Amino acid sequence: MNWSLRNVPAYVRWLLAAFLIINAAGYSVGLLLVAHNTHLTVEGVADHYAGNEEKIAAGEAIEEFKFQPTRRQMLNLAHTHIFNMSVSYLLVGLILSACAYSDRLKRWLILETILAILTTFLGLWLTAFVHRGFAWMAFISSLLMGLGYYSSVVLALVDIIRAHRESPVHASPP
Repeated sequence: MNWSLRNVPAYVRWLLAAFLIINAAGYSVGLLLVAHNTHLTVEGVADHYAGNEEKIAAGEAIEEFKFQPTRRQMLNLAHTHIFNMSVSYLLVGLILSACAYSDRLKRWLILETILAILTTFLGLWLTAFVHRGFAWMAFISSLLMGLGYYSSVVLALVDIIRAHRESPVHASPP
């Protein structure tokens, strides 16, 4: 398949670059929310998704009281995030697939990121309803998800810039 960023008009490359930047900004805002809720620690993930009622019962000092989410809340979280992230990653993956990198690298980034979505939310579900120890699974897989996502975005933006510079006509954005 002859699918390449070098074969699309400059204004399409600008559109794709704008999408990647805006999408990454939205993802980053989501990470700020995660940081606020979990302090980006495994224990924070466990507290946020399994609750911290037993810490209070044991007399531990806590910063914020957190209830375990209900099944309905977890279903809502998983439904909206898995659906929206899969669409977002589909679009980022399609853009990455048109880049001039090795097929092996592109396949690995696309597959890793999609699998990380599933394992992250499986880990959150297991943390909430099976055992707090599964917070490690959610933490590591979400870290890998973020690394795969941001790597894909950066690589795609770099390739868009290269394709624009190599283009015989440097059209400015509309």
